[in-house]
Amino acid sequence: MRIMAINNTVMFEKDGGFYVYKETGRFFEELLDHADVVDVFQISMPLKRENTFANYCISNKGLRITNVRRGKNRYWAYFRALFKGISAVFKADFVYLFYPGPICAVFACICIVLRKDYGIYVRGEQGISSKLSRFLYSKAGLVFTISPKFTDLIREIQKETHTIRPMVDITESDFNWERNYESKSFFHILYVGRIVRDKGLFELVESIKMVEQIKRYNFVVHLVGNGPDLSEIQKVVFEAGLERNFIFHGMVSSKEELKMQFKMADIFVLPSHHEGFPRVIYEAMAYGTPIITTFVGTIPYLMKDKINCYRIQEMNPVDLAGKLLDLMDDYGTKAAVARQALIDLEAYLIDKQDKHAIQLVKTIKAKDDKSDTKY
Repeated sequence: MRIMAINNTVMFEKDGGFYVYKETGRFFEELLDHADVVDVFQISMPLKRENTFANYCISNKGLRITNVRRGKNRYWAYFRALFKGISAVFKADFVYLFYPGPICAVFACICIVLRKDYGIYVRGEQGISSKLSRFLYSKAGLVFTISPKFTDLIREIQKETHTIRPMVDITESDFNWERNYESKSFFHILYVGRIVRDKGLFELVESIKMVEQIKRYNFVVHLVGNGPDLSEIQKVVFEAGLERNFIFHGMVSSKEELKMQFKMADIFVLPSHHEGFPRVIYEAMAYGTPIITTFVGTIPYLMKDKINCYRIQEMNPVDLAGKLLDLMDDYGTKAAVARQALIDLEAYLIDKQDKHAIQLVKTIKAKDDKSDTKY
């Protein structure tokens, strides 16, 4: 079987190698374990320091990589990708499209015209219910999603729609059932993710300033990640006089080091403006870290306010400051939501034992077997 995978984000070039997000790169490699050939087709651009989340090299791994370098005009890159990618589509037995994204929508249409079997991996909510998306789902051989909420919505159009196991580097053996939640006077607050404005980090700084002014507790905020707004966030922290309250760790790739950050943290915060379902919430749940989060995207499908997390309003630093203080004030009792989060994560994963790549190949083969029995 020859599978062509088309990602909806760019990959990055450095020293002759191609780099993607770790989970995506491992998915490609695992796919190769179960398919004869895996073609990876992506737009590429030079790797810069602020893009260090894409730090997993997929070169020299047996994958067949086709790239189109993006310059100043991204639309010209899309135009070139269209012609370069069509020949790869012809050769593939199955085309797997990461969605949403304009390049993947175009290639789905090409698959329809060429009568090539394709599948869609829905990992974001943008345009999920548009007329074009609904049409592409209906013509797809299968659809995988990151959330049961997306699955329920799309299954009305495409019966062959399934929720994948989260693409995170954790297993049930990582679950931290032994964690204690005792009242304390010093707190470690953790954020993990890209350092960009729409993750709510500027509101986080405002809320921390409010908490610090009350001077009820000693605390430090650990920011793990990198991104284009890092220098601006550091400037805002400095101007607010909060240097001693923030530690910037940069990008953390090691599973053990990241696990240590979650286990050390007393509170995990995610004040994001929009999401699909972020991997970091699964990680916080697994490691038993109490969660404060916005309820954007499909987060409320799994997360329940005051049951397994605490909800905050988007772009509302006053609400975030209040939730932080509420949790600190009664930490010994309120942190118990983290144990319920662990229970809920275990229940959520119980019917999702296969990894994404294995589930994809099994579903493709099952569909092929059904087709063969018709003749």
